[in-house]
Amino acid sequence: MNRSNLLAFLPLLLLAGCAADATEDAPLESDESEFSSSGDRSDYTRIDAKSCSVKIDDSEPMITSTSDCAGRGGFSLRVLDGDERQSVSLVKAGVETELNNLEATDFGFTYLPTARVEWRSARLNPDNPFALIFRQQQYIDENNRPEMLVVTKLTGKTPCIYSVIDARKHSNANQLAREAGNESIVGTCPKEVPHAK
Repeated sequence: MNRSNLLAFLPLLLLAGCAADATEDAPLESDESEFSSSGDRSDYTRIDAKSCSVKIDDSEPMITSTSDCAGRGGFSLRVLDGDERQSVSLVKAGVETELNNLEATDFGFTYLPTARVEWRSARLNPDNPFALIFRQQQYIDENNRPEMLVVTKLTGKTPCIYSVIDARKHSNANQLAREAGNESIVGTCPKEVPHAK
């Protein structure tokens, strides 16, 4: 986000800094229609300015902001916004893991276009998610804004981006992302962040 845009939203961001502690599990938004027959479920938490604790760093010529947002299962999300790019990290028990989501766009101008993220978990155990899904969009020009669903594996030693689904290519991208999240339970982290497919 550039300086003029960020300054325009500064009052809202400062108010958001009074939001609840991002280490606590956020209230769930659930859609019963999205509970699959396999017993898995999708729940949602918000990553908008009103729901996160936001810190502004204007000590350098390029202003950056860091948003800490509540999650599930002891995870919280950290979104760093700077140089027209938004990168995502997961924090658990004080340990931050950068997901390197910008690599999926070859470090292009990238932002998160929606105000919520999706957590995949067992139907009766929403407090132990096994996957996180979030949407990101790349800005190439006004007529070219590729959109993708980033599937993050939460099981195992360290969270990682497991799969990236091209939302323009697949009309059922949401379902494909959920299936990839389910597969990630037994899958292994790829050696490099995958590109959208």
